[in-house]
Amino acid sequence: GWLARFLTHPVKGLENYAEMMRLLMEEKKAIKVYVEVAGE
Repeated sequence: GWLARFLTHPVKGLENYAEMMRLLMEEKKAIKVYVEVAGE
């Protein structure tokens, strides 16, 4: 659906907090950065 198109930059795990912040601050094409905290 439409939601998947907006979830553009996954970050695996809370331990990758620095990568999440880098994407939020530097990646101009990031629509929605999100953290995956559990497997499916």
